[in-house]
Amino acid sequence: VSQASDPRVMCVGDDWQSIYRFAGSDVSYMTAFERHFGYTASVPLDRTFRFGDRLLAASARFIQQNPAQLRKQLHARGDEGGPAIVIVEMGARPVGDRAAAQRQAVDELRGVLTRISQEHPEDKRASVFLLGRYNFSVPIRDMDALCRGIPRVDAEFLTVHRSKGLQADYVV
Repeated sequence: VSQASDPRVMCVGDDWQSIYRFAGSDVSYMTAFERHFGYTASVPLDRTFRFGDRLLAASARFIQQNPAQLRKQLHARGDEGGPAIVIVEMGARPVGDRAAAQRQAVDELRGVLTRISQEHPEDKRASVFLLGRYNFSVPIRDMDALCRGIPRVDAEFLTVHRSKGLQADYVV
């Protein structure tokens, strides 16, 4: 205060991206900011440049099922041209045969990656994030082996938390 007569702090955050409760975060730091920190003035950032209208509509419907989230109307960059979400049915897992279940999961992932390769524009490589909840949930450690023989696909396994803030053409 001795260096400035009217100090101010600017905070930027998004309650819809509050995923670190396990580390002590609380969505109320965003939704009830003024209660925690005193008087505020808000400037809503209501445009996303990361994805199109259809993915925004689907994610907004999902996120706003949580009554603790702020209700907001976001705008995206427009129509991306393809489906925002594709549901791929995974086969039934055999009980007790972990190796067979692992092979089946890898085969199914290779099928999904092959489909991405076929549908992605031929003039560029497709970046693909394979997401899991935990590091140990990776179905195969050798991503090069998973992608071998599938043209124009670069796949990477990440936990949901490690992928925060990153972008890929496709997320599985």
